[in-house]
Amino acid sequence: MIAIGCQPPPRVDSAAGAAAEDSAPADASGQPPTAASSPSPPADDPSPPQTSTDPAKAAPSDGAAPAASNKEPPLIPRHVLFGNPQRATARISPNGKWLSYLAPVGGILNVFVAPVDDVSQAKQVTDDKTRDIRGYSWAYTGEHILYTQDKAGDENWHVYAADVASNKTTDLTPLEKVHATIEGVSEKFPDEILVGLNDRNPQLHDIYRVNIKTGERTLIQENPGFAALIT
Repeated sequence: MIAIGCQPPPRVDSAAGAAAEDSAPADASGQPPTAASSPSPPADDPSPPQTSTDPAKAAPSDGAAPAASNKEPPLIPRHVLFGNPQRATARISPNGKWLSYLAPVGGILNVFVAPVDDVSQAKQVTDDKTRDIRGYSWAYTGEHILYTQDKAGDENWHVYAADVASNKTTDLTPLEKVHATIEGVSEKFPDEILVGLNDRNPQLHDIYRVNIKTGERTLIQENPGFAALIT
């Protein structure tokens, strides 16, 4: 019988193993490499350096928008929104001779008239010193400006006619506590206008024919009870 035997592995003394580890070559720092440590990257590593992605820490570029300001914008001046215009409501007279418009005088809107071909020759034809003239029209005479105005906001409106040639303004409805309205003008009756007056009944306006040049007033239609009469 042949006996086959297995040779046991050589026995390694623990002290010798420790000595073998101690004899391993050290790195540049003088420390032997360990399994947990990783080699340092070479000096010529082409990977770009890491930068912070925090926008608060990132340096602004040349084209970056400036930081938002907490400062409130200035208020728009009141006169820009509610002040009088330099010129407004331009109109041409029925005879084509005059150009009229509203412009402030001492902060009060008044009517100016100029030859239609030379605005630089404009002259003031109304002289209201307390309240703006907000609207006006031409009479078919071509020589008179018509407008309404009350006193100190009492809403008792009067109808006025301003003569362009003489600058004279006439109150065509010189009545107290009466509300007047311009109801109609016509080229067929250039010297006259129709005016509504509530002189008989404060709730109803009767229709009068009024002569622009003389101020003569004639009743032509008494209001029987309508809210308004259409002329």
